[in-house]
Amino acid sequence: MSYKVAIAKALSRLGMNGTINPDEKHNQGRLLGEAYLWDEVERYAKAKSEAAWTALEKEGILPDDVIEGTETEFGFSPSFVGTVKATQPVKRFSGEALAVLLAKSRWKVPTSASKEMINEAKVPTKPMVMYKIIERS
Repeated sequence: MSYKVAIAKALSRLGMNGTINPDEKHNQGRLLGEAYLWDEVERYAKAKSEAAWTALEKEGILPDDVIEGTETEFGFSPSFVGTVKATQPVKRFSGEALAVLLAKSRWKVPTSASKEMINEAKVPTKPMVMYKIIERS
């Protein structure tokens, strides 16, 4: 059995053997409890993952110099191999840079006017919505 399958098997036992949902006989409570369980597992797993990556860094296993646009191995064992991939830097729009360029251009647009137009041109986006389930005491 692979390590990944063993992990999935262990996680699938959650909800049994002492982690019974306190509201399992309530329709909404069963579903809320299930979502709460996996949110807590995710939070715990994230913290453990960050600790493991910090340990790799402290041991000097993670490379310091990563070349843009490459994928290389940084560590290996009989069952695992670590790889690092670095993408090319992403260019982002900068209103400040545009205002400076317009001021230096043949049109000589004042920086303050450019910044004002950039702010007026901004359009609203959809808000980010986050759901959270909290255990009652």
